[in-house]
Amino acid sequence: MSVVKTSKYLLGLAIITLFSNTTYAYTNIAPRILNGADASAEEVPWQVYVEVHDDIKGNSSCGGVVLNNHWILTAAHCVNVSMDDKYWQAARAGDVFVGSGMTSLKDNTMSVSVAEKVIIHPDYFNDIPYKDIALIKLRYPVSARAKAIKMMNLEEQKALDIELGLAVENNVFASGWGRTSNNTSQVDTKRFNLQKTLLNGVDDQTCASAWGLEDWFDKHGDNYLCANSEVAGMCNGDSGGPLVWQDKDHVADADKGYRLVGITSFVHKSRCANSNYPDVFTQVSGVKEWVVDHIDGYQEPTEKLDYDVFQSENNVPDVNEPETRDSDQKQSSSGGGSTDYFSLLFILLVTLLKRTNNFFNSTAQRVIRNRK
Repeated sequence: MSVVKTSKYLLGLAIITLFSNTTYAYTNIAPRILNGADASAEEVPWQVYVEVHDDIKGNSSCGGVVLNNHWILTAAHCVNVSMDDKYWQAARAGDVFVGSGMTSLKDNTMSVSVAEKVIIHPDYFNDIPYKDIALIKLRYPVSARAKAIKMMNLEEQKALDIELGLAVENNVFASGWGRTSNNTSQVDTKRFNLQKTLLNGVDDQTCASAWGLEDWFDKHGDNYLCANSEVAGMCNGDSGGPLVWQDKDHVADADKGYRLVGITSFVHKSRCANSNYPDVFTQVSGVKEWVVDHIDGYQEPTEKLDYDVFQSENNVPDVNEPETRDSDQKQSSSGGGSTDYFSLLFILLVTLLKRTNNFFNSTAQRVIRNRK
């Protein structure tokens, strides 16, 4: 059996409450879609769900992106289980699970595969997330409904940079299963469904100035890509998910010119969709060479992508709370802080078969319900 599909009669065999906390020592940052819209399976076939089980740090969930049938790209902090901000430690492969082929976390036909290998970028560190990128090799292939997306290259990055300098609006597309409200005391049922939103790409200088990180961006700006919106933004649980741009020179191609340009890394800790602080993503073009070097025989995908994700009428935000107030933004200027990734009641069955000390095989059944 290559993948695992959920089955209704098995619900309730196991219920695990997932919590995760991460502290960044330097700035007001948090890996955190607010005011997005429901996404269909056809729109975002490259999106996957990543869950890490860890006895010490706690369990956490993130997004990820399909590079091919067996390889997933995500954020390094999603699979880092070290308790020390100065060091990282990749999660054990057998503790990392990836769900694909669905947009609803209640979908009992999602395919789940356990990881075979987890690789964190060697230059990654936590204080101000840098090289916040990781690879997951799956033991079994992703769902047949999943589709890979091309990674941005340096030549295409130049075209995007021109757009960023011109402040082109709604030019990047983001998705995720993160929180859809800043009110963590309320049940967030909307997050069962994959959310999507259009954002405005932000140039490095504007982003660095907003965060007060001019010196850092002068040295490391090619590692980051920023995006913003007046009402929408990334939120807890969206980390590791995709930021997508359309190469206008390749709109007529089978994949519509869609390029993976960023991996969700962090936002301001004060609240999601804080328009004073652009959401920050790891710039994929800057790490593409490293990614390709680690995927044996990597070939760029030739998927046919049918849905126009950049149609504004298909991305009307469902505003479920007011915009960030100035008072909230001013309160966010103090240093340090911690954040929850997000918490869920996870209905999960995992059958572990250990044939030798080094061999792990799993059968998993899962359906996700929102935390109360």
